[in-house]
Amino acid sequence: MREQRKVFVITALGLLVAVAFVVGLKKSGLIGRPEPPAKVLAQKVTMVDSKTLDPVEISLDQWRKGGQHGRWTHPRTGRKTLVSAMPCATCGRWIPMPDPPRGPGGMVDTAAYEAMLLEYKCPLCGGPAMLPFREPH
Repeated sequence: MREQRKVFVITALGLLVAVAFVVGLKKSGLIGRPEPPAKVLAQKVTMVDSKTLDPVEISLDQWRKGGQHGRWTHPRTGRKTLVSAMPCATCGRWIPMPDPPRGPGGMVDTAAYEAMLLEYKCPLCGGPAMLPFREPH
């Protein structure tokens, strides 16, 4: 009986030490997904309201937590109307980025997306939203 109790106590202590070790490793960031510092998560990113075309700044933390199906929650309205933004090459104002075309398996068709961006017109000024990329000479 004493032997069983001794084995049980040693096993329980060993398990406790192992759990404490794993928790310590997780907190140190050596295992698991490390968290970015709060200073990084507080940085702002510009989004555009898809309904009003108004630019809205949200924190990277909000951006990281939101964003189902390419839409984020507007901090003032509570609706999922924020989309990724890009500056217009003609007028310089923030405009919504168009949704990329998807190929087989839901993958983004990069060539078709680049061609689509070159044809994309600014919804605010009507000019080309993106200029063609040219290699430096």
